[in-house]
Amino acid sequence: MLLRPATTSGQKYSVKDEESQDRNIVLPLVGAIAGGWTFVPGPGTGGCIIDIGAAGEWDDYGVVTHCAVKIKDKYVIFYRGDSGSGNANAMGIGVASCPIGQPPADPINFTKHGRIIAPGAGGLWMGQHVSSPSVVIDKNANLIRMWFLASNTVTWPMDLEIGYAWCSLDADYTVSANWTVSAASIFAPGSSNINHFSAVKLANDTYMFAYQHRSDYNFYMATSNAPDSGFVEFGTPIISYGPAGAWDDLGLAYLAIYYDSGILYGFYLGLNDYRGSRGTTGDGYIGMALVSIEKLFSVWTKWDRNPVFTYGVSGRFDDVFPLQPSIMRVGRMFYNFVGGRNTADGRDRIGLYKSVN
Repeated sequence: MLLRPATTSGQKYSVKDEESQDRNIVLPLVGAIAGGWTFVPGPGTGGCIIDIGAAGEWDDYGVVTHCAVKIKDKYVIFYRGDSGSGNANAMGIGVASCPIGQPPADPINFTKHGRIIAPGAGGLWMGQHVSSPSVVIDKNANLIRMWFLASNTVTWPMDLEIGYAWCSLDADYTVSANWTVSAASIFAPGSSNINHFSAVKLANDTYMFAYQHRSDYNFYMATSNAPDSGFVEFGTPIISYGPAGAWDDLGLAYLAIYYDSGILYGFYLGLNDYRGSRGTTGDGYIGMALVSIEKLFSVWTKWDRNPVFTYGVSGRFDDVFPLQPSIMRVGRMFYNFVGGRNTADGRDRIGLYKSVN
């Protein structure tokens, strides 16, 4: 699935910061990308690991905009499910898990546990739409922290805002009643303006959101010293779409942030046909941009071998285009739990790739 293998030796990559000074840093994830990725077939449609629900279930239309984490002895995926019927009971945030260390070697046999956050769980402000969970395991606070997008309408373009929920690590996170949901949104940078986002907790206890502005299809950032208030937007785009003719020249979407060893990696869908006729093969690819924690408030550097992923072969769950990835490190290897759209029925599902080296 890797489009352009790297030719650099080892796992070092030169990043230019905002003062144009070179800084050689060890980037394990770039090393993994340089070695390529391999598809791990799952038991679901087109080899996916999280499939849509049976007809009539709350997630029978699509599962997408997800976040994969490890919680104790399990791999856990929080995801948006959608039935496509456009009513308050037709979508929400669900959870699925797979035991760590049990055959087969790779996490492909996930068990769905149902919906844990439904529209309206925190009040009218999220009464019709809830999606895009982004999860941090905060061992110091003994909490599972979740941020999500929500709205009180299903009419597009809806005014999406970021909400917050949490659950004790000692509680059963598959039970809806164990989650406390904020009674109001915690971040809303502008009317009809925010979409596709990712949250991360940095080593210095700074919380960061990175998200798409629908006004210009670029990515922006906001930070706070608290998980549920005080977020301030950094006004300059951190990742911008490319110039005319570039693989990402029409906009950026489906951002996922991975933080490792002082480096923030941003994986995103680059759009090259989105405003024309979305839904055709070759519609978008996944690229990567990165920045060191010391240069957080600066423009991120796009990898010069972008894009890093394309759509799967015919018949695979992602043979139309890939969607949001979620990167997880396991020792010296990386898993990429990635969403994708299938040609056969046009539905969104979640599958798995892993690094070769």
